Amino acid sequence: MNSEHFKNMRILDTITSPPPFSTNTYILHVDDELLVVDPGAGIGKHVNDEVSVILTHAHYDHIVGIRELKVKHVFVSSEDAEMLKNPKMNLSDLFGDPFVFDGTVLNLDEHFQTIPAPGHTPGSRVVIMKNGIFTGDVIFCSSIGRTDLPGGNEELMKESLKKIRQFLETLPPDTPVFPGHMEPCTVKHILDLNPFFNDTKW
Repeated sequence: MNSEHFKNMRILDTITSPPPFSTNTYILHVDDELLVVDPGAGIGKHVNDEVSVILTHAHYDHIVGIRELKVKHVFVSSEDAEMLKNPKMNLSDLFGDPFVFDGTVLNLDEHFQTIPAPGHTPGSRVVIMKNGIFTGDVIFCSSIGRTDLPGGNEELMKESLKKIRQFLETLPPDTPVFPGHMEPCTVKHILDLNPFFNDTKW
């Protein structure tokens, strides 16, 4: 993976949705385009302009804020794109708030550098920028995402973590990591302190 092809970004703000989900939504500029990563509930209070949306995966808590935005198009993996049209698959039915997005959907992998990382969902992605990575619900700074939800798979998660670890070991230790929940951290923190990466779990 050639770092020369990674896009530069500038994070404008991080918004955490109210409990129970507490989803991290990131507002950023990439190549002069306004982007929102994983729009959770309440994001519409912070963004008025037309935006493009990046989804690390298509679970309800990471997509529900789409309805609050003026969306140009949504970037999502081909595997998780179907979830945007299926309230049962994206889990919005489970919360009594069926959600469907029928706007323009583009293949995330064709526009951004990503690592396919199934395990939490079939189409989960780690999205790589030149100055930071977005890990969604694949990895958090001190833990990993669930594998017991529909579409989750523990064995695939293990394989994804091996791939991600190999990639993280090539990055500067102070590279920022922006997860889908909880606090951001650095690559060094994950490799040193996340038990799923320092051999104390798997």
